[in-house]
Order: sequence, then structure tokens, then C-alpha cells
Amino acid sequence: MTSPTKASTAPVLPAVPASPPNDTPEVLSGHTGVLAAGRWADRFPRSSALAVPPTPALSVAAAPPPEQPSSPPPEQPPPPPAREVLPEPARPRWVDADPWGADDRARLRRVLTERYDAYARVVIRTLAEEPGLRAAGGAHLVGDLVALCAYGAERDAVNQVLRGADGGSELHRLIARGAVSGLRRLPTVIGPVYATSSARSAAGYRAGDELVEPAFVDVGFNCGVGPAVEVEYVIWSVSARRVDQFTAAVRPAATFPPGSRFAVLAVDEPADDRPLRVLLRDRTGERRSGGGTWREETLRRLRRHESAVVEGPSCLDFALGLDPHGHPFTARTPASSGGS
Repeated sequence: MTSPTKASTAPVLPAVPASPPNDTPEVLSGHTGVLAAGRWADRFPRSSALAVPPTPALSVAAAPPPEQPSSPPPEQPPPPPAREVLPEPARPRWVDADPWGADDRARLRRVLTERYDAYARVVIRTLAEEPGLRAAGGAHLVGDLVALCAYGAERDAVNQVLRGADGGSELHRLIARGAVSGLRRLPTVIGPVYATSSARSAAGYRAGDELVEPAFVDVGFNCGVGPAVEVEYVIWSVSARRVDQFTAAVRPAATFPPGSRFAVLAVDEPADDRPLRVLLRDRTGERRSGGGTWREETLRRLRRHESAVVEGPSCLDFALGLDPHGHPFTARTPASSGGS
């Protein structure tokens, strides 16, 4: 007989009915006392560590504005280049070609006062020693040569006035006009003459340039250089006048009158500690015939004489034919000795 299995002998438990959901109004109302806040308020002390700080109220006004992305400043146009201020060219005072008359001689005598008599004695003594000069001089010779003596004593001041420097008195312009008249009465020098200059603006010479000088140009018969010389001139003269007997203060051998013109034949760069050398031709009475033959012949003659060094020639305090800025003078029709 087969015995019954354990499954058949296990007791059968009665089914437990499922609990109704606890979210019905009836069930929730039964837990009202359990969920009351006052019931548990005194059971647990408040802890400051667990306290949640109140959230501050947000204010639109207090909020910082949103940061805008920085944009590069607009590119500024470059400033216009500064305009170069060119020096104003010198305005020379050209000696006029009007005749030197009796009124001019009388005015010169008044302004020179006692110096006029001193210069007159020098002139009279020289004429006594040079009868040929006295015979060729003609009338008013003494008065005109007195003006030339006055130029020898006031050389630098007279030349500065003629070259356009500010200032200068009527006496300097009067002396310049009288000295030009005196030069016309003296012998002409033909051949090479020499001068030097201490002016630093003398570097602007070029072969082929045409120069005009508003001042007197004092020259010597011998070539040579002294201290502080920037340039030496070798000039073939056809119009310089012999003045060494009437200009004892500066002792030039000869002088070119104001307004003389010169042609630059060659410019020799400095060598062997010597200054710049400029070879010039006096253009007074120049004839155009023959093309460039006369230039070559004159240059050849000057080259033969340029090595003769005996004593220092007359030294100018300006660059012949150039203003203080190194610009060549522009020849103008002279209006008057006192005008520009």
C-alpha cells in the first residue's frame, strides 16, 4: 500500500484577503494624528547645522548685466606725415647799376665823419706813388676809392647785408655802392686767383653749376689753405680788380664786384687732409662761340696752377654763390642797393 506524500499531508492555509490601498480618503483620515506636525515638534531639537538658510529673493535690478564680448577698438587711420619745413631762401640785396653820383659821395662823407679824412689820406698817398693810376682814374677818383677803403674796414658786415642778413645800416649799403664805383677805376686781373671758405654749406657744388654771388669776393694771388678751411676755390679771373693798396684791413689782392657770375668747371673731393676744391671760371664777358673748348682750356690752365702753395689766400666767411642753407642764389634784376 502506497503511503501518501508530504504534499498531500501539509495543511492548507486559508487565503488572506488583500489589504485595500491606503491612499483612500478614509485611510488617510485615520493617520491624521500621526502626521500632525505638532506631535513631533518637541521630540527632535532643531540643529543649526541642519538648518537650511533661506534662499535670498532674486532681484532683477541687483543682477549684474551680462558681460558683453569685448570688441577691438576701431582702427585709427595713421596720422599724415609731418610736412618738412624748408628753410626760407635768403633774399640778397643786389647793388644797383645806377651811377654813383655827387650826392652819394657827399652823403658818404657825412656818415663816415672823421674816418673819411683818414681814408682820403691813404688814397692820396697811394695815388702819389702810382701816377699811372692817378692819370687813368679821372674825376672824383679820391671819393670813390675812399668808399673802397671803408669796405676794407667793414668787409664782413657789408657782405652779410648784401647776402640777405637781417639788420645792417644805411651806411653798409652806401659803402657797397661806393666800393663798386671805386673798383671800376682799378686795374683788372687776368689769370688764376684763389680763395678759401670756412662755411660748412659748401658741399653743394656740382660740375656744370652756374653761380651768382651778391657779395664782394676777395681773392689772393697764391694758393694755400689755413686752419678751419672747408673749401678752396681756384678761379680763372677776367674781371677781378687789384685792391691790395686800398684794403689794408683784410689785405686781399683782388676783389670781384657784387653780382659776379661763375661757372663750376670741376669739383675735387678732399684728399690727403685737404679741403674740398672747386675750380671756377669768371663768366664776365664770356663768349658762347667755340662750344666746350674754352671750358677744357680753362680747366687745363687751372690744373697747372693749383699746386702752387706760397701763402694762405683770402678766407671768406661764406660759400661762394650759396646761401647759408647751401642753396644757390638766383640772379635777379637789381632794383636798388637797399632792396631785395
